Amino acid sequence: MAEIGLILFAHGARDARWAAPFEALLARLRERRPELPAALAFLEHMSPDLQTAALGLAAQGVRRIRVVPCFSAAADICATISRRSLRPCVRPIPRSTSRSHRQQEKLRR
Repeated sequence: MAEIGLILFAHGARDARWAAPFEALLARLRERRPELPAALAFLEHMSPDLQTAALGLAAQGVRRIRVVPCFSAAADICATISRRSLRPCVRPIPRSTSRSHRQQEKLRR
């Protein structure tokens, strides 16, 4: 059982076709890294949301989840959206923590 999982986190849209490139990206990731538990999540308008995707990975035994923002926007906006979306996901998963990419980089130094 993998301890680390990955969520591709996209904006979402009312048009279901919006998900196609992200589903293709997830499929390619799974082809290249079949041992890595991975999921797709959306900020709004589409399912699953980030919390549902995180709980799904946690149910597979994943304890550390890396969230990869897949937004077409300025980096600061992406970081803000991701932080706000991560907070409610961490609470229901036992022994989980949340760190931004910048926090991870500071810890490595």
